Amino acid sequence: MELQFDAARRAWKERDKPAPWLGTGFWYALGPSARQQLDDYLERYLNFMAPAARQNVKQICIATTPEALKTAVQQAKDAGADDVLLVPTTSDADDVHRVADILA
Repeated sequence: MELQFDAARRAWKERDKPAPWLGTGFWYALGPSARQQLDDYLERYLNFMAPAARQNVKQICIATTPEALKTAVQQAKDAGADDVLLVPTTSDADDVHRVADILA
């Protein structure tokens, strides 16, 4: 992510543009079956991809614990993200409260 952000900053600067807004995001799952929940979601969401490609994406999706979620958000901030979009893998509205508690 940091390399992509650096490339965007250089491109804007080379064109005498103001610094770009940099955003990123990632899928997450919390709770006792978080890994399975995330994998099941990705399997459905990414079903247009070849199985090997889906597996590669699953391997980089690691936000399945409160600690991993905090780490992923911090890494995005450290890379210079202006905003981080957290994408839940459940329709359970309580997930929003869990995330708010974790990141508070």
